[in-house]
Amino acid sequence: YKKPISETTINNYIRNLKVFFNWLYDEREIKKNPMEKISLLKTDRKIKETITEEEFKELLKTFDMTTFHGFRNYIMTKILLDTGMRIGECCNLKVDDLDIQNKMILVEKSKARNQRYVYISSNMAKELRRWVRYKDRYVESEYLFPTTKGTPLSIGSYETQLRQAGEKIGINVHPHQLRNNF
Repeated sequence: YKKPISETTINNYIRNLKVFFNWLYDEREIKKNPMEKISLLKTDRKIKETITEEEFKELLKTFDMTTFHGFRNYIMTKILLDTGMRIGECCNLKVDDLDIQNKMILVEKSKARNQRYVYISSNMAKELRRWVRYKDRYVESEYLFPTTKGTPLSIGSYETQLRQAGEKIGINVHPHQLRNNF
């Protein structure tokens, strides 16, 4: 399409071709793998977007702690920054995954489909204990961060609410930025 192609895109093409030609070679469809000596391009790492500590404090103040949704989103935002979890992992957490005494959380549905533990600060452990007591008064759900109907909160719903909170203080924020900050 007569547009420049980034080095990252070229590397993705190379990886895909390598997989295909490796398969052809393994299946004995070809005698020599033409991709064998082709290596990936060196790319510069992009600096990831983060938010400042002051912006994070202002962001937390935008959540209405007197409502179920506001308190839930406040706790989710803090836990994402405290643990570096992905938003999908956080939305799928269940109350039984918490080990507040040992300050850790079992992440069962990770991107790599492996179980792993993430560790939380003492302050976050206190906040989570408070959240679970509060949540249990309003909704009966096995999920740590449910909707008011007890279903797991969707990634898109949280992203929208976080973006709207950021707009209130004039910043562009998304869940992965909190992981970058972590």
